[in-house]
Amino acid sequence: MPTSEAIDLIATLPDGSRYVTSRFPTRAWSETRDLMADVCDAISFLTWALAIDHDAMPEPPRVARPADMARQAADARRHRKAREVLESARREEV
Repeated sequence: MPTSEAIDLIATLPDGSRYVTSRFPTRAWSETRDLMADVCDAISFLTWALAIDHDAMPEPPRVARPADMARQAADARRHRKAREVLESARREEV
């Protein structure tokens, strides 16, 4: 198989495949799984909307998607780096 054909085949892999997941963690779920998460979110929203006390839960729970987890990991790395910079900075007492 020519290299160009192999590259074309790899480029057409669907979301959720091992290669796509390893290269793009935000695309770790297949389309079916993502749609099922949307259905779960819709049901959760409907039950939340019909609830009497919205003060106990200000917003309905949502299924965590791979993009959410990647964003949380990036935020954690950014916070850790900022903390390291602040801790390593020399401070003079005023």
